[in-house]
Amino acid sequence: ICAENELVRLRLTPTMPPFGDAAAVCEQAGTRLEVTVSTTPLLNPSLRRVDVQVRDAQQWPVLRLVTVLGPY
Repeated sequence: ICAENELVRLRLTPTMPPFGDAAAVCEQAGTRLEVTVSTTPLLNPSLRRVDVQVRDAQQWPVLRLVTVLGPY
């Protein structure tokens, strides 16, 4: 849910996400999770690749989602 929430947040933002990394903290079922969002360019300048990775408190990967975002 943490990764999906970050992707929904990006889709609802009226501007394209900037390139680079961003971090957030998300709590689910009493567990603190760290979310990293990495946005990178693609060959088509109007598209961006977005990787969302969720890690637990010990930095073990829990989930990774990858998508492509375009203009709205």
